[in-house]
Amino acid sequence: MAAPPKTRPPTPRRRRRLEPPVERAGAAISEPEHVPALDSVGGYAEFVWDAIKGVRRVGPYAAEVLRQTALIATGSMLVIVWVSFLAGATCGLEGAALARSLGAGIAGPLFSAFCTTREVVPFIFGFIVAAKVGGGIVAQLGAMRVNEEVDALEAMGISSVTYLVSTRMLAAMLMLPVAYLLSLGAGQAASWLTSFVRSGDISQGTWELVFYTAIDPVDIIYSVIKGIVISFFVIITALYFGFRVRGGPVEVGTATAQSMAVNLILVTVLNMVMTFIFWGFNPNLPIA
Repeated sequence: MAAPPKTRPPTPRRRRRLEPPVERAGAAISEPEHVPALDSVGGYAEFVWDAIKGVRRVGPYAAEVLRQTALIATGSMLVIVWVSFLAGATCGLEGAALARSLGAGIAGPLFSAFCTTREVVPFIFGFIVAAKVGGGIVAQLGAMRVNEEVDALEAMGISSVTYLVSTRMLAAMLMLPVAYLLSLGAGQAASWLTSFVRSGDISQGTWELVFYTAIDPVDIIYSVIKGIVISFFVIITALYFGFRVRGGPVEVGTATAQSMAVNLILVTVLNMVMTFIFWGFNPNLPIA
């Protein structure tokens, strides 16, 4: 006679489905199933909250805050400003080409004004901060975690979140707004060079009149808010991935790549959402 077919024991999920509804409800409350996406979001939110709370305790580590601020200023400022200058030059070139194709010289400074202030500089600024500053943070914290330096801090009674995370977050929030203002000025200067100096289609006075008419002081404030918000989330995301590295050098590289991918998406989404909030209902352009 043929042997009866072997039956696999039911999995925990299938066993739970076979239970009566009341018992399933009780089991769901006592032993909730883990949802990876929700777990990640909850872990990220908890990490952000701990980092913000740690800012109140960075007083004894003020020297570390200043050191991290100096590292950003000397190691990343020039790169951020230079790339923003190149992005602003692109706005000027496109504005000049648009003006010539329409036969309206004032279209050049008009396009350059809202291109640099509203979109390109905040967008590029977020990308460069994610690549230059964020990537360095992930690699540094990941290496410290792999070499057990983070555990050594905890063994000495020093809060690793405060010393490693909160200090870097505070340093970034002190320096990156300054970097953004410099980047915005560099982008606008580059658009002037490539739109007015290169083409010379209109006079200097006309170019300045149209350019500054198209820029409202509120637009500058909104642009700075975009830069600060994007910078904060980029830095905190890099700190999250770097601080939570487990394993060896391979895991450090993986965390760096994951941080960069998440930040690219984050910068794009935040830029789109804030553009819609600030200018979606009222573009505030001097066009009749």
